[in-house]
Amino acid sequence: MTTDIEPFHAIAISRLAHRLKAAGRKVIHMEFGQPSTGAPVAAIARAHAVLDSDGMGYWESIPLKTRLARHYAETYGVTVDPDQFVMTCGASPALVLALASSFKPRDRVALARPGYVAYRNTLKALNFVPVEIPCGEAVRYQLTAQVLTALDPAPAGVIIASPANPTGTIIPAAELAAIAEVCRARGIKIISDEIYHGLSYDQPTHSMLEFEPTALVVNSFSKSAGAPAPRQGLRRQHVPDLALAQPARGPGGAGRARRVGRPCRGLSAQPGNLPESPAEPRP
Repeated sequence: MTTDIEPFHAIAISRLAHRLKAAGRKVIHMEFGQPSTGAPVAAIARAHAVLDSDGMGYWESIPLKTRLARHYAETYGVTVDPDQFVMTCGASPALVLALASSFKPRDRVALARPGYVAYRNTLKALNFVPVEIPCGEAVRYQLTAQVLTALDPAPAGVIIASPANPTGTIIPAAELAAIAEVCRARGIKIISDEIYHGLSYDQPTHSMLEFEPTALVVNSFSKSAGAPAPRQGLRRQHVPDLALAQPARGPGGAGRARRVGRPCRGLSAQPGNLPESPAEPRP
């Protein structure tokens, strides 16, 4: 069975933008959700040092996972075992893994519209059914506990994004807690995309892990640390899923791995690449 999947139009726009730039036109890139700054100087220096001195091979980093666990404790006040993190080759594979390990074919997964188009495309590619919920200005273009309560039948899962792409809106802590309560009561699995954490300037961003420890969280250093190119991702998994999370590492500095609980998208191939406060936006 084949599935019709719409093109990811940002790719075509990016190709056009690069052609115009090569032709001498001045271009301001707005087609992708990525920072205009580069990665932290310390991260680049550490990567150079490792590539110059280490033969690499299949890769895994317990120190990096330990540092990530510390980050979650300091930033969100949640306890995460380092083994609950699985590194991936960018955040998109972490999203695919989270969905593939959580749902069965034809399961319905709710998401907000407007929203990141790759959610819908990925769900379709995996033979799941995206249930797009129109979310207007009154709810700041975000899903709410009230909407999830009213869905009949209840979906198998929901994708939450806070801050959201493309709207940039944030779900307050009280609403995240209410969403978590509804999902527990109705048996809805939560996938929380938190890749834009660290880029909020008017209110704190709360992790869904503060309210639902079984949620799957996708995160990354691509945005807050300005490093989309290394394609290093990770995701945090729920403890009962540990047996399902078998690493699939690739050669070189950017390993890839899987995790079955909460995913996080990330940057660095060595623990020294992590900024001291990875969630803090750089000026």
